[in-house]
Amino acid sequence: MAQYQDEVILMAQYQDEVTLLARHETIAEFEGIQHIPCRFRTAECPDRCNHATDVAIFKVLEYTKYEKPGEYGDPKQEKIRVDIKKQIFNQDPKIQEFCKSHLEVGKKYRVCYDHLYVKQNGMNRPERPTTEVTPL
Repeated sequence: MAQYQDEVILMAQYQDEVTLLARHETIAEFEGIQHIPCRFRTAECPDRCNHATDVAIFKVLEYTKYEKPGEYGDPKQEKIRVDIKKQIFNQDPKIQEFCKSHLEVGKKYRVCYDHLYVKQNGMNRPERPTTEVTPL
């Protein structure tokens, strides 16, 4: 019985918590797709690490909304990168699919993302899910 109680206490300690650090809503111009190679930092690199990725790069033309409710959070950005290869925490997979096949270089898009601080399973990490990419 004591072991079961210890497990319940451990599970209670590791409840998920997500904090909004900053919200970015922009008008941006698509510049192209860039490949980011693995940086060879773990024993699994480069074949099994999944570090290499492809990103869609947007040049920010203007901010339509910017929120930074606390001390931490990304400042306003000049460029926004949307990962089109890896699944990002809390990001709709349709955004990646759209970015893979429907973007046109030089065209303007509404690009929004949130800077989050995630506490999950006893681990803390920042996440930056893209919340919107729509043509203007």
